[in-house]
Amino acid sequence: MAVDIDAFAALSGDVNDLHLNHGYARQFGFRGRVAHGMLTGAILSKVLGTEFPGRGIGAAIACAFARRGVKVVIGYRSNEVAAEKVVREIEEAGGTARRVAANITTEDGVRILAATSLEAFGAVHVLVNNATPHIHATPLMELSWESMQTYIDAYLRGPMLLAKALVPGMAAVRYGRIINILSSYMYGVPLTAWVVM
Repeated sequence: MAVDIDAFAALSGDVNDLHLNHGYARQFGFRGRVAHGMLTGAILSKVLGTEFPGRGIGAAIACAFARRGVKVVIGYRSNEVAAEKVVREIEEAGGTARRVAANITTEDGVRILAATSLEAFGAVHVLVNNATPHIHATPLMELSWESMQTYIDAYLRGPMLLAKALVPGMAAVRYGRIINILSSYMYGVPLTAWVVM
């Protein structure tokens, strides 16, 4: 398996120590090196750097796009201070960014985010879905459907509604990319008990 992990690191350029350093991976509760999860994740790791910022993955992605000249819209649900900080950082570096308060788990929230983005910049060529609710490790027998629905709405419904709102514009110019990121890493390294039973 180590040979495969090394080969994938060479292919993807993702040289994160979690994948390549046995001792480093053990510090986070894993038995050893962690296999790469997906090619897209490895590519993002390569683009953003091998040290993901924890609770700032979305901010790092926005800043990376802005450094490459992409105009960026920061959608946020409730943390206006954090969104404004990212916009300021992008603008201070010479980029262009806007922030929009919108709950992407609702049709109204998606309409607000899409309309504001299109008004500000005229077109959306890349959609990055990175929203995640707070993850609560709850035993199955205590888990409610309402809790599950929160995750379903954030991980599936919101991205689907955003795609439906923005894909027609992408199709009109014959270009568009949608990147979906699902991660609880922002709340710390996932418990190994969630992965291994």
